[in-house]
Amino acid sequence: GHGVLSTLSHLCGNMARTMRSPGLLTLAFFCGLHTAAGATLQGGEGLMRAVTLQLLSAMPGVTLLAGADLSIVARELMAGDLNMICYVFSEALAQFQAGRVLVLIDGAHFNGTEARSAEMRAVVRFLHKTVVELRTAGRGLVLKVLVTNPAGRQRFEWDLPGQDLYM
Repeated sequence: GHGVLSTLSHLCGNMARTMRSPGLLTLAFFCGLHTAAGATLQGGEGLMRAVTLQLLSAMPGVTLLAGADLSIVARELMAGDLNMICYVFSEALAQFQAGRVLVLIDGAHFNGTEARSAEMRAVVRFLHKTVVELRTAGRGLVLKVLVTNPAGRQRFEWDLPGQDLYM
């Protein structure tokens, strides 16, 4: 049988662990570890919640939500909807100094179910829009998004100019 984590997942885990250098922040999310019904970090919303919390914890000086501290922001994020979570992610990125941020999303097909596909599409399109906005702004901050194993239907629904890397 198939375990929850594939060989590609292990590769992503190694990338997340080893791709640490000044000026590079890696935010990783493994969809296959958050599939249980009722899991706090399930679906697209959970994915964005997790990467936003990772981003915030890498920015000790960040000021959000009228200067609230990180524990208050974290509580708000746990309760917030997708729009609110994406807003906080954008606000945090706006305060991030020049450098590179890599969002690594492993096992996207786990969020390809009927119940989760619309949310996942919204997340991927939001991240794509953010990549393009940062590229256009030209302020020295680069956002890269790597999504592994999306289902064919997901790639069709996302309707994004992407690059497929077959490994």
